[in-house]
Amino acid sequence: MLERGEAQHAVPLFRGAIESDPKFSDAYFNLAMAFEQLGDPGKARPYWKSYIDLEPEGTWTEIARRHLT
Repeated sequence: MLERGEAQHAVPLFRGAIESDPKFSDAYFNLAMAFEQLGDPGKARPYWKSYIDLEPEGTWTEIARRHLT
């Protein structure tokens, strides 16, 4: 959904993935991206932080950190 530009439909799917597996870091990253695409970076912030907590190093972590600055 997110890749098709349907961020509003992707949000509940990513939330469900996090609920099913709270350590699934990609779901946090993608949920944050969905909120960014929806123009709501404030809602994205906690998910960027959660992603970084789960994945403290790596290419995607740098992207997440950039969204927090």
